[in-house]
Amino acid sequence: MKKENLRSLGVGLLIASLLTAAYATFVQGNVPIEGVTLPSLLNGQEASLLKDKVEKGEARLEKLTSEKEDLSQQVEKLTADKESLIEKLDKQRESIDYLESLRNKDDETADQDESSANSNEESSNNSNQTLADGSFVINQGESASQIAQRLETEGFIESATEFQNLIDQWQLGSLIQTGEYQLSSDMSIHEIASQLTNGAYYYQ
Repeated sequence: MKKENLRSLGVGLLIASLLTAAYATFVQGNVPIEGVTLPSLLNGQEASLLKDKVEKGEARLEKLTSEKEDLSQQVEKLTADKESLIEKLDKQRESIDYLESLRNKDDETADQDESSANSNEESSNNSNQTLADGSFVINQGESASQIAQRLETEGFIESATEFQNLIDQWQLGSLIQTGEYQLSSDMSIHEIASQLTNGAYYYQ
């Protein structure tokens, strides 16, 4: 097909479209606005309808603008609340850190007090051991268990039970002699038993 024929066909279609639009508008009274006809538009019947639609659009726009402002205010309030909560959390963390530091100081003080008490106890024990050196008197009629208990009480031995077991094992109860003995807390239970039995018990 030649270009002239194509051009003629295109011009023909364009003219047909224009004529169809003119016929629909001026003869049938249809315009490209939904719900509006040409006669009613020319007579002014649709003017109030268009005005109402414009007013409704403006009112809706104002409502949306107001809602947007409300949302902006809510966002600002939430942001402020968030900052307030962050400040409170920071203060709580500071309080917790302060309490933990106080607890650590208390623990250190308690440890120091315990160490001091242990040192004092050791010093007291050493002092007691020093004071335990000296004479020990066995009275007439005292049993081996009474003697063992007094030896522990006066600091010459650490355990009355251990000394009593030694006496029972070697049957030394009848060999212990009354009298005064020079004992020392540095002596072993075997040495003390040998002293109290005047050498009848010999331990090597």
